[in-house]
Amino acid sequence: MTIQIRRVISVFDKKTTMRLTQTEWIILNHICRQEKINRKKLLEMIEEKRDTALGLTPAVRLFSLLYLYNQTDGNTHPITGIENIMDAM
Repeated sequence: MTIQIRRVISVFDKKTTMRLTQTEWIILNHICRQEKINRKKLLEMIEEKRDTALGLTPAVRLFSLLYLYNQTDGNTHPITGIENIMDAM
């Protein structure tokens, strides 16, 4: 069984909780380091762009998956930039 870690986060100065696996938290932090952006700002960008039918946690998972896929060598149509990845969600 995969253990999920719940953290209190602040998005647009509103506190909420997010549950991700340890690996997902590590990936999210990796993306922030790669893009030189803090986690709060990235989560706010995702919140702003996400489909309203999709919650923030699933949107973060989808964004992370698209971001990592975009980094692979096998991707023949890379999407450049965080904003463009969010638009592809």
